[in-house]
Amino acid sequence: MQEIWDRIEAGLAIHAPSIIPLLQPGASEEDIKNAETKLGIEFPEDVRESYRIHNGRLDEEGFLSGWTEFYSLEDIFRQWDIWREVLETEPLIDFQREIEGPIKPDLFNLRWIPLLGNGCGDHCCLDLDPSPEGQVGQVIVLIHDDLDMEVSAPSFRALLANFADELHAGTYTFSEEYGGLIAVTDLAEFQEEDRKYAQFMQQYPDQKQAHEAFYEYKRQKAKNH
Repeated sequence: MQEIWDRIEAGLAIHAPSIIPLLQPGASEEDIKNAETKLGIEFPEDVRESYRIHNGRLDEEGFLSGWTEFYSLEDIFRQWDIWREVLETEPLIDFQREIEGPIKPDLFNLRWIPLLGNGCGDHCCLDLDPSPEGQVGQVIVLIHDDLDMEVSAPSFRALLANFADELHAGTYTFSEEYGGLIAVTDLAEFQEEDRKYAQFMQQYPDQKQAHEAFYEYKRQKAKNH
């Protein structure tokens, strides 16, 4: 795991050096055990190794594979505890998740441990209770608005290794305008959307019409993809 983090930091030094000082020092063994006790789980060894190196990251700029928040152990418990309270206090709701991969179709599962977030309620979680076809320790993505879920990587180690590979392949660039480290393809897409939005604002004197035209453009774009 140290080798993977060394590669990540070497890639960040090239593409986003301002992020490196924001990576927090590693957690102690006592901190990790305390977090496991509060969560009622045991982390896989790759997660333990990673948190011994870096206990999350400060700030909320884009970072790991587009996620803005790399949670510290304290943040992990805070995010998990929000879901625990929801499950304990809120009545069950009728829902149906869109699932890609071997994931249990739960609204939330207390053995899904949030590791990354985007500040909008979406999480990248460690899955310690997969469906029978899944792998304990796989990493899953939960999108809260449309209830989508998918397997992102077979393990946290694999997720970090892939991120290191992408950094060195030039997949990411740093953008102050768009909130930190961002995929080059996403940056081009966001810039094109901004240009389209500006065009609609000039074309339609009424702001509501401009917004409607822009969102129709985005719907058609998504449909064509």
